[in-house]
Formats: sequence, structure tokens, C-alpha cells
Amino acid sequence: MTRRWRHGVLCLGLLAGASMGCGGLLGEEGEDDALFSVEGTLVSAESLDDARREKLRVALHWEHWPEATAECMKTITTLKDYNKCLRLSPSSAYSRQGVDVKVKGRFPNTFDMPVRKLPEPGLLNGDEGAKFGLAYVLAYVDGNGNGRLDPVSRTATSSPDEVIGHQEGYTLDALVYHYVVYREGALHPFYNAMFPQCPEPPQGYSLVSYRYKEDPALPPGQTYFDGCDVDSGRVKIDLFIELDGRFRGYVCEHNTSALRTQVRAATATPPPSGSETYCRNFSFNIQEPALYVNRHPERYCVSANTEVYTLRDYWDGTWDDRATPPAWWPCATSTVP
Repeated sequence: MTRRWRHGVLCLGLLAGASMGCGGLLGEEGEDDALFSVEGTLVSAESLDDARREKLRVALHWEHWPEATAECMKTITTLKDYNKCLRLSPSSAYSRQGVDVKVKGRFPNTFDMPVRKLPEPGLLNGDEGAKFGLAYVLAYVDGNGNGRLDPVSRTATSSPDEVIGHQEGYTLDALVYHYVVYREGALHPFYNAMFPQCPEPPQGYSLVSYRYKEDPALPPGQTYFDGCDVDSGRVKIDLFIELDGRFRGYVCEHNTSALRTQVRAATATPPPSGSETYCRNFSFNIQEPALYVNRHPERYCVSANTEVYTLRDYWDGTWDDRATPPAWWPCATSTVP
């Protein structure tokens, strides 16, 4: 059984510092031969209104880690290790950079994205002789018509663009997870840390695919690892369109739930009036109630503006107030060790 949590946190976009390589869905084509091509189907595209259809584009969404975090991640074995590595660097260190990717399409149901350029140096982790990059394929509505997926700040109250589609494998119960990876030189240790069950990728662009299967002999919802494939050249990925706002964070400069501020509820005052609050488990891995507080519900980037009030220090274990929650605490409490 492989470590499924690795792919759960990646598919949910918990890593910050994403860079967008963007291109039009309709009729744009570069002059050079493709280094890598992604084709697929736009699933549920028929639910789009005409205004969105006309401005729909496809983008490569690159993940980039500060070097301190990337170095730490070379040896991770647990989700706790992963979270500690993320916290070695401030959210501001997960920078964004843009790179153009020309795209042609057979809209409204399919797309064809030939990648004709090498990633810019700022998109890759590693040193000369061993560099590594990872990206997702997204669909977005280019609201301002400038041909780019424009990042917005933490304090922005609106976004010119709207991400409405993600390659298959974006939920925790998915049966396949895809990642576009780029290798330059020797294999970077980060690849083996995140994809320990996968074959070694060739130089250049590849598609890594983790597959899982349901087993009737297992409890409902339980799956088993069914293998990992690495393909290059021309690959296929379906893009799923969702209009419920679940992908909106991909336009935000600080798009990481793992770096949300954790507040010790027992020593804090109640959230200020006007805050948006709700109780939810701390994470899919830690099934204990926490209070999520967004002091600025008017802002566009919800995750980046949300703090997590807890009764226990989940990172370092330095305090545990579950036996004596504050009088204003609205969530359930847990005494599980």
C-alpha cells in the first residue's frame, strides 16, 4: 500500500507558490515542434454559459517550493514531516512567476495543449545538473481577456479571472492522480520522496499517473494501490469543470491550507463580529474539530484569509486545552489521544 496522503495533499493544491503558464484554448499555436502535448476532454463543459465559453482557456499551474522546504522534503515519510517542511518557509517565499504556453483547441468538448517551451528557471527546484518541476492543468475564464491567469493578492476583493476546471484527480477519493513533471539532468531527490512507487522519468516533460482501485473485500471507500505510470510525448488528461468555486484559490498568491495561521483558542478572544466561522475537522488526517475563522469574508482569497482556532497544538504538541476549552468555544471537543 503506497502513501496515498502524498497525492491527496498535492491534488488539493495545498502547496503554495504556484506559477501559471497560460495559453488560449482557441486557435493559438506556436511555431516550434511540441516538447510535450496534453489532450483531453472538457467534462461538464456543457454547463457553461456562453460568456464563460467564449473566454475559457487552459493553463499549466506550476508548483514551486522555497529551497529550504524542498531540501527538507527530500526525506519526508509522513504527513507530519510534510507539514513541518512547509512551515520552514514563510508563505511569502512561495513566489509566482508566469510563462506563456500556447494552446489550440477543438472547443467546446476537447482541448489540445502542445507545450513548446522549456520551463523558465524560476519554476524549477534544484541546482544545475539536477532540476525538477511539477505542474497541473487547469481551465479558467479569462475575465479581462489578456491571455493570462492573473494572480491576485491576499487582500483583493475580486479577481479578473476564474479557475473553473482541474485535471482529473483533484479529490481525496479519486482513483487516479496525474502530475505533469519536468526533469533536467540527474533525478532530483524530491521526485523519489513524492513518487516512491513510480518509474524514473526521462529528461524533459512527463506525465506521472498514480492509479487506485476499489476492492469489494475492503470497507466502503477503501482502495488499494494499482500502480504508477510515467508517460512522455503525447498524453491524455480529462479536465473537469466545476462551477461551485472549489478551484478559486488557484488564482491567489498564497494558496495553501497547510500554512494557515493556527490560533490557540484558550488564550484568544472570540472571533470579531462579522467574521465567517464554521467548525470542521482540522484536516483529513486529524479528525478533531477546529474552528475556521475568516475575518475578511469580503476578500476573494478565502483560504489565505482563514485562521484555524484549535484546542491542541497539532504541529509541535506543546499545549493541549481540550479538557478546558474557553466558554465561547462553539465546536465539539475530542479527548482522543
